[in-house]
Amino acid sequence: MRHLIACPNISTPAITQLFLDYVWKLHRLPKTIVSNKGRQFVLAFWEKLTTRLYIKALLSTAYYPEMDG
Repeated sequence: MRHLIACPNISTPAITQLFLDYVWKLHRLPKTIVSNKGRQFVLAFWEKLTTRLYIKALLSTAYYPEMDG
């Protein structure tokens, strides 16, 4: 399923707000995020989203498995 929301070229916080207004209320957290904006955009979006939802994100990489406890 996809949701098409008309929006101008706007910032990550504004896109996060659009996501919360139009998508979150119907589907909750996404299983995947597909973007043609690159990893930096996805990371910024995910950071804003988790902050707005009061989720403490503890991100690690595959290169440091000891961070997983």
